[in-house]
Amino acid sequence: MASRGASSAAYDTRMRAGLIGGALSLAVSGAVLLLLALVSSIAIEWLGMALGWWTEPGSAHAARVLETEIGYVDADFRHSIANVAPIELALSAANATYELLVETSGLRALERELVSPEGARETRAAAFATDAYRGARDYLHAAVYVTQLFAVRCTIVLLSLPLFVLVAFCGSTDGLVQRELRKKGGGREYGLVYHKVKSWFRLSLFVPAFVYLASPFAIHPNTVLLPAAIVVGLLSFLVTATFKKYL
Repeated sequence: MASRGASSAAYDTRMRAGLIGGALSLAVSGAVLLLLALVSSIAIEWLGMALGWWTEPGSAHAARVLETEIGYVDADFRHSIANVAPIELALSAANATYELLVETSGLRALERELVSPEGARETRAAAFATDAYRGARDYLHAAVYVTQLFAVRCTIVLLSLPLFVLVAFCGSTDGLVQRELRKKGGGREYGLVYHKVKSWFRLSLFVPAFVYLASPFAIHPNTVLLPAAIVVGLLSFLVTATFKKYL
């Protein structure tokens, strides 16, 4: 009896450690995903500006994409479980990002200082800094617009999480029913299928999110999020339906 109780306690400890480790791993992976998506989106925007991929001059392409995405939110997303209109949350995220990057960081004050009249510059270093800033100004402005767009898209992803939870719940419920039918009917195990599908689950969440957050083009959220939610529901069904019959 004592050994059985010790084994049960050890199993519970391993389960808790596994859950905590899985949650931490997911949080770290999510943070890395967000950072890579932001850096990638800025790098792609700058590369397009340098190579002439965009038809708009300077930072106008990034500004247009930001305006278009906000228009998508305003036109097609009217309700939220937070009792706040999604467009208000999106605009708040964009404005807060602008305040942080331009006003709080001192970039606006630095810009006013560097674009002062020619006569106000007394040293060669000041003249060099002014010329360097004027050459990089469009790239800095584009980075600000892209970061605002990134904040808007992150807001949309957060507001879409209940959809993914609901779809995963429905898929898991149907899968558990199929598992019970397989268990009662003496059906065969699908261990290989279970482990293969389980390995795809994290990719089904991270890949669409990365594509959506890092894209340099205006994308309607439904174009990415709805197919991703369907895939999550299907994988949830397969994972629970092929889970081993006996623990």
